[in-house]
Amino acid sequence: MKNETRKINRSLMVGWTVIVLVLFFSYLGEYVKGIRTLGYVAVFLLCTILPNLCCHLLYRRKPESETLRYQIVCGYFVMYLFSMITGSTYMVFSYILPLLSLLILYHQPKLILWTGVASIAVNLYSIVRKFASGELDLDSSKNAEIQIALILLCFGGCYVATSIYDRIQRQNLEFMAELEKKNIQSRQMTMQTIMTIVNTIDAKDEYTKGHSQRVSEYSAALAAELGMSGEDVERIRYIGLLHDIGKIGVPDAILNKPGRLNNAEFSLMKLHTLVGGEILKDINSMDDLDVGAKYHHERYDGKGYPEGLKGSEIPPVARIIGIADAYDAMTSHRIYRKRLSDEAVREEIARCAGTQFDPQFAEAFLKILDKGRLQTISPDVYNAQDGTGDIVGGEVLQKILEDAGAYNSTEKRRDSLTRVFNRIYGEQLLSDYLEDGGEGCLLAVDIDALRNVNNLHGFLKGDLYLNTVANVLEQSFMNKILYRSSGDEFICMLCGVTSKEAANREVERIHAYLERVRKEDEELESLSISIGGLIVSGGEFDREEAVSRLERALYFAKQKGGGCTVMYHELVVDFQPRLSKSDLDNLLETIQRQGSYSRAYEVNYPEFSRMLSYLESLMERNNQRMQIIMFTVLAADEESATVEEKMNAMKILEGAVVSSLRKVDVTMQFSSSQRLVVLMNMDRENLQLVINRILSAFYKRSTDKKFSLSHDVADLTPARDAANT
Repeated sequence: MKNETRKINRSLMVGWTVIVLVLFFSYLGEYVKGIRTLGYVAVFLLCTILPNLCCHLLYRRKPESETLRYQIVCGYFVMYLFSMITGSTYMVFSYILPLLSLLILYHQPKLILWTGVASIAVNLYSIVRKFASGELDLDSSKNAEIQIALILLCFGGCYVATSIYDRIQRQNLEFMAELEKKNIQSRQMTMQTIMTIVNTIDAKDEYTKGHSQRVSEYSAALAAELGMSGEDVERIRYIGLLHDIGKIGVPDAILNKPGRLNNAEFSLMKLHTLVGGEILKDINSMDDLDVGAKYHHERYDGKGYPEGLKGSEIPPVARIIGIADAYDAMTSHRIYRKRLSDEAVREEIARCAGTQFDPQFAEAFLKILDKGRLQTISPDVYNAQDGTGDIVGGEVLQKILEDAGAYNSTEKRRDSLTRVFNRIYGEQLLSDYLEDGGEGCLLAVDIDALRNVNNLHGFLKGDLYLNTVANVLEQSFMNKILYRSSGDEFICMLCGVTSKEAANREVERIHAYLERVRKEDEELESLSISIGGLIVSGGEFDREEAVSRLERALYFAKQKGGGCTVMYHELVVDFQPRLSKSDLDNLLETIQRQGSYSRAYEVNYPEFSRMLSYLESLMERNNQRMQIIMFTVLAADEESATVEEKMNAMKILEGAVVSSLRKVDVTMQFSSSQRLVVLMNMDRENLQLVINRILSAFYKRSTDKKFSLSHDVADLTPARDAANT
């Protein structure tokens, strides 16, 4: 805005000065001809050039001043009055001021209005005075009438144009202000996202907490010392924040190893530069974002990694971050050593200038060290020389560190949203419990259609559903193991609940509790859960086998509809054949209900949805039929079949199917015990031939007779055929 004002003032000054000079040389020529006297020219200079020079001085002092244009107009008006009173021409001064106003004051309607009023008043006064003196009469007033008409026309048109422009300008300013507000919000969200990533990175290494933020600030301080622009300093600050993003791909055991890494471990550690560069390379919103991550471990002497760049081959951003990264490593505590003293750090940076570090950058970094500009950045208050804290006593500091360590250790076990145990820790607890002979009722609790809730109502409502269910499960039972196993599912072991009757009562209690919560909050009106249950006796199953059975019960519960519960023992007798036919019926019902194969099972089976979308296009284009066969692997004794045996049987089925199909046919695994085969435009005889071929291949390859193979067939007809029939 100030820059725009400066341009307007400059244009106004230039225009006024040109007019003053033109008039001065005109009057000077008239003086030479004897038309004007020297006194007249001197008064002209006083009334025109002097105000012009004064405004020039004001412009030089403050060129972006909003009031300068008014001072310029006042000075110009003095010249206008002088020329009007002393001039002998009617027309020339009637359009000079309107023309100038149109050129440089068009975006201020009020100023144009009052300037026009003043101009008309002056011209009317001049005309009245000439009528009074007899210089004008009605017969010779034509020029005066044109003079007033031109002024009215110029100022009127100018006022209308400026009003329109002013309205557009205000709308543009409002739009730009709103755009800037959104840009600020976008930058804040970007910063929050970056900080989330940074905290995730630093959390992987419990001994380098805050490392990325410190390196970011050290890098920005060095960039400023090197004379970089404010924009470049901010850019380097962001790049520094993400320089270690590649550590996401490094195993925690290596990051947190107490002591030196062996060659194999160090090779894995070095990969974090390449991983980081790969993650950031396609982000174009900021220049060199991937450079800091990829090259900050290069050395000035060419002995660094990943590419062994040397000297100026290393991008400046990476050279800056390399020094900052090394400085933070030397001034931070590690499990195997204390931080180095300030003197030792300074000596090390000076010693490595020209080998590890760019000598110019190292010299600049030593300067900001000497100025004490990094002391306010580092959060480390530990004094390496005497081993005591600068702010609190050693015992108090130790207690704080122990509490923080215990807190951080607990936090790593919790799901960040629901605060129940996370999957990794929960699975470990459940495995240990079952291995020790623990028994109880294992429940899988799934929130019905959570993805649809997120899509239709936003993630905030989905988070509310998750937290509500977690709280219901947390409050319903005392002796339990509870963890979030996936985005919409919880696993809960009710320890000691070993009878079917007791398990059913506990499940009913969950539903009753949830119903009370729903009635208290209308936001939870659509919340429902499906539950699968399994009674586990001591030492009967390991965790994988128990969860496999549990998931089957949950799957059958969800097929029955939202809000249902199915216990595994209710399905043991003959649930597999019924489930196979039920699966296929549900699949066909979904396809018919949604009216398009491309939408079938789009929530739970995205690959199948894409496959059916492709096949549907073939059917529509070629008017072909589609046959779907569902093969189900059945265990002779479901209780004794292990997960590994089931997986092996499914691999045998896959081989039998693939070897029996044409190239145009499609197959995919539908569940842990089922595989789908899609055939195009095949007659009944050949269809049965394919089925028999698959059954024969399966039984020939299966040496374990624990499993049998059942199948169900559906024939889908294109929409045109269905309409005709």
